[in-house]
Amino acid sequence: MGDDADADEIYLALEKKIIPLYYKVDEDGIPRDWIKVMKSAIVSIAPAFSSRRMVKEYVNKFYRNALNSALK
Repeated sequence: MGDDADADEIYLALEKKIIPLYYKVDEDGIPRDWIKVMKSAIVSIAPAFSSRRMVKEYVNKFYRNALNSALK
């Protein structure tokens, strides 16, 4: 699939599936289905965004190179 087709698919999903969930509220004014989608997204992606991972990545990408350059 090309970039244009990917973009079209994303926009279609947003327009037809995701955005309507945000505006579909219950009698208390709460978008319950939207909240389910958000919680699911957080659960699936949260492990990739830990402080431990961030520090490890910074050390490997930036600090190690800076230290090696300083020691030369």
